[in-house]
Amino acid sequence: MTFQDDLARDGRHETVKRANQQVEARFLEWSQRWLLDGASVKCRGCGEKQRISESGKTFEDQHDLNCQFSKLPSQSPFGQLAEIFSEWHMEIWDEDGNVS
Repeated sequence: MTFQDDLARDGRHETVKRANQQVEARFLEWSQRWLLDGASVKCRGCGEKQRISESGKTFEDQHDLNCQFSKLPSQSPFGQLAEIFSEWHMEIWDEDGNVS
């Protein structure tokens, strides 16, 4: 049993492909501002980190004073990431290409 690439797999329903392409685009947008670093997320502007155990707090107070991202909206990187990937559609295929 393997996981298949939803974006390129022949036979994958078009609505699944489109949905996953939107998820990928949103993740790429998210990753321009944030970087996963183990169990932490790191701001690409100032390098400050937030551990997943702190994900209930916004990131606003954790930025360096001169960070270019400190005043932007959406200061909950783990929450955003969870929302983005909650829309991912995954199917498990066997070795013969059949959906399990």
